Amino acid sequence: MNADAPAIPRELDTTCFYYLANLSTGPSKVLSVREDRNRIGLYMGDRLGLKQQFWKLVCLEPDPLKYSLRPAFFDGLFSIDILNDRGPDSQTVHLAATGWYSGQYWTITRWKDGTFRLHNDFTEEDRHLAVNEKGEIMVNDGDDPSQHWVFTEGDLQERQMEP
Repeated sequence: MNADAPAIPRELDTTCFYYLANLSTGPSKVLSVREDRNRIGLYMGDRLGLKQQFWKLVCLEPDPLKYSLRPAFFDGLFSIDILNDRGPDSQTVHLAATGWYSGQYWTITRWKDGTFRLHNDFTEEDRHLAVNEKGEIMVNDGDDPSQHWVFTEGDLQERQMEP
């Protein structure tokens, strides 16, 4: 491993659920699932303690650590994935049926400020999970606040089921 590379965050616990907030949208907005007319979407929603806002990390590979990110709302049946609409240049993030797909293999490392960056095996290391100015979830290259994520443990037992 490169000595200058950020340490892999082994302190992330795969037995609990997390809220995922982003530096560009602030701590009051979290990664959320929306189900609308048989369409499932991802967006940054107000943190309300809804089941649609809790995320589970599932370890897919131990070395190097690779995770699947699964919403509690679907009990592990769906995972964050990349829609293959432009090959490795694809930017569209969506929920897809959980499977052994490279777009669902996420590596989580720390930025220098202590927040996390997430990239997957499909779009490679230089494209990170991000939020655009409309609050839409995507992958993008570079290093800006929209790619800096904060994982906060959440208590799934004390939540509302749906709005």
